[in-house]
Amino acid sequence: MDKLIDTLYLILSGVMGLVFGSFLNVLIYRLPNGMNIAFPASHCPECGKKLRWYHNIPVFSRIFLGGKCAFCKKPIPSRYTVVELLNCILWIFCYMKFGQSVFSPVAMLFVSCLITIGFIDSEYMIIPDSLSITAAVLGIVACVFSDGSLLCVWWERLIGGVGGFLLSLLLLVAAEKVFKKEAFGGGDVKLIGAAGLVLGYKLLLLSVFIAAVFGLVFALITRYKGRDSEGRLPFAPFLSAAMIFSLFLGNLTLDAYMSLFGV
Repeated sequence: MDKLIDTLYLILSGVMGLVFGSFLNVLIYRLPNGMNIAFPASHCPECGKKLRWYHNIPVFSRIFLGGKCAFCKKPIPSRYTVVELLNCILWIFCYMKFGQSVFSPVAMLFVSCLITIGFIDSEYMIIPDSLSITAAVLGIVACVFSDGSLLCVWWERLIGGVGGFLLSLLLLVAAEKVFKKEAFGGGDVKLIGAAGLVLGYKLLLLSVFIAAVFGLVFALITRYKGRDSEGRLPFAPFLSAAMIFSLFLGNLTLDAYMSLFGV
């Protein structure tokens, strides 16, 4: 019976992940453009026609419509399906790792915030404060209600949140003084602080390290081609991916690293 219930919860997590992934696409489109996330109703961004309910079924509507708008026949960006499937898969992983705990829905909403932030920053080079605030609230919930055996204890989260914010802010100011330009944005600072409340200081440090390494490699490979005249590179996509990795595999990675030194 317990196994059946567990399976039903797993399926429900995937279905809800798909549905919520569709909402993430609304946020990715509307938040950076200063639009209300509830009104007007879902519509085609090309022709402006209001979509019917069966046009909004995650993944399946795109398949039935052949990847095109039902009205103007303009192609539907593949990003919509990618976000829905990614959120679905990660919500399933959250349930598989954290089970029926308070931290499970916290982790689900946290990865959804990270997905949204990553896609918005990659396209618009901004991180909406509302998403960082949401992540911070999730971190506070984790500090207060979550079992310390899941990921980390509350005081590690508190150090991660406060310390992560202050340290990244200090680095931001120092980098501007030395290089005479913005090394990374204030939105990244807020994101790091908020994520620290969820991940704790150990996993936060791991996340920032991974993001910095891959961001630097990507910048060197592309030589900032396709970016703005100042050669700016959005950092949040790398941070988001690294934080999601740390959420699921961070402690295993740290344990494997420490075992090399016999710790």
